Amino acid sequence: MCHSKLSQNLNAWRIIQAPDYVINWIEHGVPIPLSKDIAPFELRNHSFSTKEECFVDCEIERLQSLNYIEYISL
Repeated sequence: MCHSKLSQNLNAWRIIQAPDYVINWIEHGVPIPLSKDIAPFELRNHSFSTKEECFVDCEIERLQSLNYIEYISL
């Protein structure tokens, strides 16, 4: 389950009798069906300047501290 502010208040959504599909979206995300299969592809990473790299690292840490994103090891 995603740990968003929406999902942290899932019981409130049930109390107000939100439709089942809304509860499902909050618990599992909104499915986005594709109209066709997408062939696998790879893109090169953009090279960041030191300033940009610092910004990205700090922003990732900030979002993790707010529980907006989480690290998942592969």
